[in-house]
Amino acid sequence: MPNSIEYAQKFMPVIDGLYKAASITNGMDAATKPDFTGTNEVKIMKVESSGLGDYSRQNGYPQGNTTVAWETLKLTEERGTE
Repeated sequence: MPNSIEYAQKFMPVIDGLYKAASITNGMDAATKPDFTGTNEVKIMKVESSGLGDYSRQNGYPQGNTTVAWETLKLTEERGTE
């Protein structure tokens, strides 16, 4: 199965809690918070991969595939504190 990758239109990579739960350091965290002012939707990158497989001296590395898609979410709430 060939890889299937969708191109992003405009995005700010935000990695969900999975990154923070599995990471040892926070060296890749963004220095600033994302600004959603004037935005009514965001796109979240979803990545699926086949994972690792066993190396074989006869066949080499196993075949794998990766799928990248963008999920669009509508922002319906405005929140803040004065």
